[in-house]
Amino acid sequence: MPSDHSPSDPRTEWQSQPTEDFRMSRALLERYISASHRRLRLLSIAQYAGASMGVVGFAFIASRANGAMMQIGAALLALVFAFVLVLLRRTAGPRNAASATAAPFIDFYRADLERHRNLSTGFRLWSRLVIGVPVVCVFFVGFARANPSIARFIYIEAAAVIAALGIAFASTHRRARRYQQEIDELDALRH
Repeated sequence: MPSDHSPSDPRTEWQSQPTEDFRMSRALLERYISASHRRLRLLSIAQYAGASMGVVGFAFIASRANGAMMQIGAALLALVFAFVLVLLRRTAGPRNAASATAAPFIDFYRADLERHRNLSTGFRLWSRLVIGVPVVCVFFVGFARANPSIARFIYIEAAAVIAALGIAFASTHRRARRYQQEIDELDALRH
């Protein structure tokens, strides 16, 4: 009875074959990076639009709300969204920050990946959670005080929003690791 790894075993022959270094063609690489970069730009647009709508929406709620605590909570939420806009703007950096190499499309894509990674890690990530959760609590407590007949539903909604913030936080943290992995892969392509 032959062993599993005898010389006539196809697995052994296949594993002993020399491997070739796989390199993506320049056209395929450009197409991949173009599609990925487009997704990053759409994410940036969505972040700016969402933060801007948050500022305007909660400023409007603060001007129209019943009850001082709800007004304070809405005004604080508008400030949190303004803080997010400041973070987005500060991480944007100059558009010509990429170095001039043989493949500038890689450099620009890598710079955007770094920007999104930086926005999704450290102070920029934790500060949004640490500031956002108490402000959301103030807003919903004020909302419940202004509408005591539906307070139970408001507190359920507050719990759902806080849970959604936690899920978004974990998702953003995981996305930052994917950005770093892609940066490392791009760096490996250069060398």
